[in-house]
Amino acid sequence: MRQHDIETLFPRLGRTIYMNTASFAVGCAPAVDAFRSAVETWSQGSFDYVEAEAAGEEARAIFSRLINAPIQNVALIPTVSVRSRTEG
Repeated sequence: MRQHDIETLFPRLGRTIYMNTASFAVGCAPAVDAFRSAVETWSQGSFDYVEAEAAGEEARAIFSRLINAPIQNVALIPTVSVRSRTEG
């Protein structure tokens, strides 16, 4: 991937200096598009929960392959703090 490719994915970074806080990153264009689409369908009352769950499972599978881990070792949680609260 070249610098131009990254700038295309993260158009906001062309106008902003981003200092990572490890909490909330600048959104890449594909993620922003997906988010806007989800908000639009949700606001129209037509959000497809089954489709969203399938997308989450697909993301788990892709990530497990990326890190070479069994899929059952990859969890979907909203935040690190949620996971840390559930530790025994």
